[in-house]
Formats: sequence, structure tokens, C-alpha cells
Amino acid sequence: MGSLNILLCGGDPLALQKIAHQMRKESLNVKIIDPLRDASAFEEKIWDFLLIDLDGLSSFMRSLLPAINEDFPKLPIIGISHRYGVTAEKLIAEMGFELDGYVFGIPHPEDLIVSFPHIAARYLADTGSLPPKADTGPLPRTPDTRPLPRKPDTRPLAI
Repeated sequence: MGSLNILLCGGDPLALQKIAHQMRKESLNVKIIDPLRDASAFEEKIWDFLLIDLDGLSSFMRSLLPAINEDFPKLPIIGISHRYGVTAEKLIAEMGFELDGYVFGIPHPEDLIVSFPHIAARYLADTGSLPPKADTGPLPRTPDTRPLPRKPDTRPLAI
């Protein structure tokens, strides 16, 4: 299977470096961008996701999200937060704009893939069907971490 291609942006360069480092450890292709300076990065290759570190995101960068969504409607936009006690509803109220999904912490590649059917289809087409995994029981969930979909044709992340 090929590696997921992730664009990553946010307001805190150090936090973005840490997130990118962790994701690269999971064999993801991650590029940190500034949507203003790196606008051409969106057309550089086929990107699977735009992940946005919502903690410390400036209001100006927040205002660019609707335009990015309009220009690249098939690019899922996922918000990441590390704040304790925050809910998806609170993030939506703060953002003033619903994203395709919200995660609390750094997402794992398999969570991203299975949450978006068009991404899953692309990666499963590369590998064929996946072998069954041993039953390890249900994944633990923390309270109030359910992500919300933005569009009727997308699914929230199941983390």
C-alpha cells in the first residue's frame, strides 16, 4: 500500500513539527504548509487529507478554510485539537465553519483511511482486500470525542 499524502497547517510551527514527526513515524508523507505562502502545494500532487492544528490557529487562517474547501471540495479537511475537555461542538462554534472531521490527538493512518470511503477505495485498490485482524476487542473511546461530518456525503472519523 502506498503512503497517505497529508498536508498539515496551523498556527504553531513547533507543534506542527511534532505532529509531522509523529505521523512520519507511521510512514505517512507529510508536508507542513502555510496556506498563504504555499498555495501551490495544494496542486503539487494528489493529497489525501488537509489536517489543521486548531489549537492556536489564527482567525485569518481560519477565514481561509471555506475558500480552500470551495477550491478543493474532494480534499477532506480534518481538525486536530489537543485541548483537554474540548468537544467537537465547541470546536465548530469556535471555528464558525464545520470541517469533515475532528480528532483529539494525532490520528492513525487506518482511522483516516476507513473514515473516508473514497480514500479507502484508492488504497484498497492498490493492495486488494485486507487480511482479517485478530479480534482485540473494541477500541476505547473517550467521552465527547465524536467527530461531526460537514457534508452529507462524508463520514466522521471513528476514533
